[in-house]
Amino acid sequence: VLANPKRAWGTRLAVYQLSRIMAMYRQRYPDDMPVILRDMSKKGGGIISGHNSHIDGRDVDIPLILDKVEEITSDTVRTMNAEKTWFLVKALVNTCDTEFIFVDRRIQKQLIDHAVVNGYPPKMLDMIFQYPSERLKGMVLHWPNHVDHLHVRFRQERAPRPKPTEEYCKALRGK
Repeated sequence: VLANPKRAWGTRLAVYQLSRIMAMYRQRYPDDMPVILRDMSKKGGGIISGHNSHIDGRDVDIPLILDKVEEITSDTVRTMNAEKTWFLVKALVNTCDTEFIFVDRRIQKQLIDHAVVNGYPPKMLDMIFQYPSERLKGMVLHWPNHVDHLHVRFRQERAPRPKPTEEYCKALRGK
């Protein structure tokens, strides 16, 4: 569901990948509320209010999936549904077209904990997440004021895949 269609313009690559991921989510969780896609860009690109990025259709804000809609607070660490949010993060990373995902460190920790308990290889998680490191590494990075949503940036359509994404994709293919 688009929160504001006037702020939902995206590149072909971003729209394609988001459409594919939302269809996968709907298939996996058919009885859930639809995922909300918030700000991307204005039609044709350009600055939109409230953002320093979101200017060329490659960025999108996706609210975290919560256990109950009534539990929306500024502290979603306790109310986030780790399984469903991890499903989205994993799908975004697995496109191999995601440049990065900004989200608070506390959310990263919960997602890692969930993934480990469910058998995801720690080596792969280390390639994906910055947490617990303070240095910039991986695709999922800490950014202030991102405790309630994922800020996703897709690569430019004609650009090569970013290094962390390419390394992860090679590992994913077993090469």
